[in-house]
Order: sequence, then structure tokens, then C-alpha cells
Amino acid sequence: MESWMIAVLIAVGFIVWMSLEFATDQDRGDGLRGFLKLFKQNLVVMIPLFLVGGVVYFLLFR
Repeated sequence: MESWMIAVLIAVGFIVWMSLEFATDQDRGDGLRGFLKLFKQNLVVMIPLFLVGGVVYFLLFR
């Protein structure tokens, strides 16, 4: 497997893990529906952050 594929898989796993962690931290006991809503909200924040970070990385370090 190519090294860039491994890096993308690790990044996706980290994004999902961090979104789950933030959703768990913000959970108010509203059940699964409330938890999934928080998870989606955190994904909307995490994905652009990682995209900006990836662009900065490739512009500065490649």
C-alpha cells in the first residue's frame, strides 16, 4: 500500500476519533439522536481544519 494511502487512512481515523471524543464531551444525555447530532456538528468543524492543515503542510514542507 502506498504511504500516502496510509496517511489518509490515519487522518480519517483521527478525524472520526476526535469528533467522537468531542461529541462524548458535549453529550447532555439526549440519547443516540442527540449524540449523532453532536458528532455531525463536530465533523463539520474537524474536516475543514484538517483540510487547511493539509494544504499548509504541502505548501510549506513539500
